[in-house]
Amino acid sequence: MKKWIVLGWMCLAALGARAQWGVQVGATFTNLKLSDVAMSKDFLSTRTGFSAGITYDFKVIWGLGVNTGLLFVQRNVKERAPEVGGEVEMDFVNRYSSIEIPVNLKYTFRMLPVVKPFVMAGVYFDCGVGATERDQKVTYGETLNRLGSGLLLGAGADLLGHLRVMYQYDLGLSDLVPDSWSNIKTMNRGHRLSVGVFF
Repeated sequence: MKKWIVLGWMCLAALGARAQWGVQVGATFTNLKLSDVAMSKDFLSTRTGFSAGITYDFKVIWGLGVNTGLLFVQRNVKERAPEVGGEVEMDFVNRYSSIEIPVNLKYTFRMLPVVKPFVMAGVYFDCGVGATERDQKVTYGETLNRLGSGLLLGAGADLLGHLRVMYQYDLGLSDLVPDSWSNIKTMNRGHRLSVGVFF
């Protein structure tokens, strides 16, 4: 039994030695892709949101590693309500907030001592925690699906071993709206810019 305890502590120590924690903040630039292309083009456009949270890097071998974390992500989309019954069109900013767990494979190019560029690709899983549409609070489970997922593709650079700048493309794979509510598929599309500080 003692041998297994010692082995477990050795494994934890090894993981800690190869891991690095940090905090990350950034801006999101989100739009929604609808299966009805004309509706998406005419009534939806990008608005800036933000993200913030904890990020974690784990080195595997050479320049290959895994990046994960726990993020609060707000995606904002501008919606232009069509004119109905002679009323003037109105613009609204719809806000969708979620807790997100990304899991990325990250490859770092180690040619330079100070600046280390990298590329990454992976998936994310998110859980909606709040949303407003047309200035009204939206209830998850009725008009919005709470759970979602997507792909993340990105690139950036680690500076001086403690700073990070990064760009990512957000490719949502899950339908934001339940099938029972609408037969039009609605998925996230967007860009992210972020900076991080590692300890």
